[in-house]
Amino acid sequence: IVLFSDADFAGDLIQAKSTSGLYLAVVGPNTFAPVIASCKKQTCVSHSSTESEIVAAEQAIRTEGLQALAFWELVTELLGTSPPAKNVETHAVMPKDVELNPYSERFNPAKYFAYTRKPEQSTQLIIAEDNEAVIKLVKKARSMALRHLPRTHRIDLQWLFEVSSHPRVVMRYVN
Repeated sequence: IVLFSDADFAGDLIQAKSTSGLYLAVVGPNTFAPVIASCKKQTCVSHSSTESEIVAAEQAIRTEGLQALAFWELVTELLGTSPPAKNVETHAVMPKDVELNPYSERFNPAKYFAYTRKPEQSTQLIIAEDNEAVIKLVKKARSMALRHLPRTHRIDLQWLFEVSSHPRVVMRYVN
């Protein structure tokens, strides 16, 4: 999944507010399928292009990116064509007394799901960003010049850092 986000700095001539835009597509070796596009005016005035880009990236990741990643992980798990790996040892052997029938009175979901193994995920959320300063700020998780973001835009750079440090979320520079 590729999530493109962008912002125009002070695009509104009267109020000087920026506009956030996002574009989400499912991309494969021979596939490019657009899923959603969105455009929204930001709630307050940004002081720099980098600030408006961070606001746009946060809005795109929060509203569309993470939900699309969770959805496509489920789709690839259920409809994936790769065969299950053979000779893979599970972390524990399921005991004989675990009831597998969910309609049985003895069924205990906590015991059952403790012994199931989730398959390896191959779905990635690639956040395409055209501002190198945004990528550097998100990787550092802090900026003294943007310390007002939590008060003005209600955006936490630490949250963006945590999301982008997830193994299946990658932030890449695009020209």
